Amino acid sequence: ALPQGEVAAPPTTGIEGNLSAPAGRYEVIAHAGTSITARVSAGKEEFDARFGAIDGFWQGAPGDLTQPMTAEASAAVASVDTGNSMRSSHARDEYLLGAAHPRLGFRLGRLIAARQDGPTVVAFRAEAVLQLKGVDHPVEITGSLRAADAAAQGRLGTTAPTLVVNADTAIQISTSALASDADSFDTDRIPLHVSLVLVQSAR
Repeated sequence: ALPQGEVAAPPTTGIEGNLSAPAGRYEVIAHAGTSITARVSAGKEEFDARFGAIDGFWQGAPGDLTQPMTAEASAAVASVDTGNSMRSSHARDEYLLGAAHPRLGFRLGRLIAARQDGPTVVAFRAEAVLQLKGVDHPVEITGSLRAADAAAQGRLGTTAPTLVVNADTAIQISTSALASDADSFDTDRIPLHVSLVLVQSAR
């Protein structure tokens, strides 16, 4: 189970808040709480396309979010699971062209705003890039960065300092690398949710 608690509306201006976790590099780990999920409406159905085999990192100073930070995450297109094997195959091979573009990725850009939303959580809004079918798509993301306390680390099964990221964004199909398949979708928007469990690296 991930640490409990919801953030309020995303912050709009200012960078404030701090987390009790050491500065450094945090690596994404394989975990039930690590996933990238797209909410898709197609064929008069709504379903989740969930990606696994996720790699990535966050590097920065949780105690001072005004300091420079970098973050990247990517998932294997071959791992996509829509709950239906034929639909998953179509998503992987026809829509995402997994053979030519084997990974779906995110890269953090500028942190726009951050706000303390509790003793262990900071809400944020940031610019990012979604890498889809070999094309960079600028997006805005909102979400939370949480430092796991001892109890949360126990629930997560980690021993080193741990951060949990939950972030949301969306892609407009008609202006994206999926535009040629726009008629296959019921809406022009695909919401994306990124959930990452990161553990401080020894490097």
